Amino acid sequence: MPMGRTHPAARRAVPRATLGAAVGLAALTLVRWLLADRAVGLVLDALLAAAAIIGTLDAAHRARAGRSRLGWRCDTAGLTLWLLAPLAWLSPLPEAAATAGRTGFVLCTGAACWFTAKTPAMSSRVRLVVDGAIAGAALFIIGWHPLFEGTVDAAEGGLAGAAAVALPLGAVAALTLFGTVSITEIPRCRRAMPRLYMAGLATVALSDVLWVRTGHPLWAVGFAFVLLGTRVYRGTSERREVVSTHPGLVYAPYAALVPAIAVILVDYLGDGVPEAVAATAVVTGVLLIVRQQATLVENRHLVERLEATERRLRHQAMHDSLTGLGGRALLHDRLETATAEHRADGTPVAVIFLDLDDFKQINDVHGHAVGDHVLVAIARRLGAALERGTQYARAFRMSGDEFAVLLRGDAARDAAATARTLLAEITAPVEVDGTSVSVGGSAGVAVPGPDVPAEPSALLRAADVAMYGVKHGGKGGVAQAHG
Repeated sequence: MPMGRTHPAARRAVPRATLGAAVGLAALTLVRWLLADRAVGLVLDALLAAAAIIGTLDAAHRARAGRSRLGWRCDTAGLTLWLLAPLAWLSPLPEAAATAGRTGFVLCTGAACWFTAKTPAMSSRVRLVVDGAIAGAALFIIGWHPLFEGTVDAAEGGLAGAAAVALPLGAVAALTLFGTVSITEIPRCRRAMPRLYMAGLATVALSDVLWVRTGHPLWAVGFAFVLLGTRVYRGTSERREVVSTHPGLVYAPYAALVPAIAVILVDYLGDGVPEAVAATAVVTGVLLIVRQQATLVENRHLVERLEATERRLRHQAMHDSLTGLGGRALLHDRLETATAEHRADGTPVAVIFLDLDDFKQINDVHGHAVGDHVLVAIARRLGAALERGTQYARAFRMSGDEFAVLLRGDAARDAAATARTLLAEITAPVEVDGTSVSVGGSAGVAVPGPDVPAEPSALLRAADVAMYGVKHGGKGGVAQAHG
C-alpha cells in the first residue's frame, strides 16, 4: 500500500470507533449520574482512574522524547494519588487524606503540562503557567456568586471549602496551560489526544464542584476521557518551535479578564465586592505584572536569538563552509576597505591568486572526500604561513581549488616573494589515511599601478589573469601583473 494512503476499512473504522467512544461516554455519564449508592459510584470512579493509570503507563512507554515520557509519568503519579480520595471516603481515613490525594492529582497534572511544553526558554514556561493562573483567577471571580460561593457554603468552609474551590480552579489552570501548548506547538493532525485529555481535566474540575454541591460527580467520565486520550496517542509529535508569545494568545489572558472586571464593577456598585473576590483581584494584578515581565524577558531572548541567527547567517554568507576561510564576498568587502586606504594615504595593498594544479586528478583517483581533505589542509597551511607575518595578510577561498590572499601594509611591498613562500607551503605532500597526496600550484599577483587601478574588481581581474598566464606557460610558478 502506498505511503500516505489509508485503507478504506481503516477509514470506516475511525468514525465507528469515534461513535462507539461517544456512546460509551454517554452511557457512563448517565450511569455515574444515576448511581444513588455513594460507595458503588466511588468504586466506579476508582476503577476508571486505575484504567487511566494503565493507559498513561502505556503512553509513557510509547513516548519518544524524555520530557514527554516524564509528563506521562507525572500523570500516572497524579492519578495514583487521586485514588487516596475514594479510599479515604470509603474507609476510616481522615478527610485530609482525600484532600491530599486530590491536591496531588492537580499538582502532578500541572507538572505534566509543564514537561509537555517543548519551549526551551524558562520565561516562556513561566508565562504559560501564569496564563493558566490568570484563567483560573478570572473563572473564580466570574463564578463566585453563581457557583463557588454556594460550594464553599456546602462544604461548610474550612479545608474542605478551600479544596472545593482551589482544586477545580487548579485543574482549569492546568487545562489552560496544556491547551496553550496544544495550540502553539502541536500540529493539528495530532491534537486528538490533547483534546480528550483537556476534556478529562474539565470534567474532573466540574466533578470536584458537583461532589460538594450535589454528591453526583463525574470523575469516572473524566478519567474515561483521559483513557481515550492515551489510546489515540501515537507517540511524541514533532513540535513547532515557539520563540515568542503566539500571536493568537498575546491578548487572550486580558480578554478573559474583561467579564471578571465587569463582575467586580457590578459588585462594587451593588452590595460591595466580596473579600474573596477582592483578594483574587489583587492576586490577578500581581500575576499580570509577572506575565508582563516574563513576556519582556521572552522578547529579549527572541531578540538575542535573532541577532545570533543574523551573525551566523552573515558568517555563512561570508565564509566557506568546508575550509572556514573567508569567501569571495568577504574578500570584496575587505578589498574595498584596503583600496580606499590606498587611495587615501598610499597604504600598500596586493592580491595573490592561487590555483591548485591538476586538482581534478586527485578527485578522480582518490575520490572527493580525499579532495576535500586536501583543500582543508591547504587552507590550514595558508593560514599558518600568513599568521607568521607581522602585517595584515589573510587567505580566502574563491571557489573549487582557487584561493586568494589579501596583503596590506608592509606585507604587500613584496607580494611576489610572499606568493612563492605560499606555493612552497601548499606543494608539500598531504597525508590522507596513510596515503601521500601531492598537489602543485600556480600564483598570480596584482598591485595597484598605472595599468591596474586601485579598485577591487581591477585587482582581482589582474591577479586572475596573471595566475592563468602561469598555468598556460607550464604551471608551478608566480607571475605579477604589471601595474
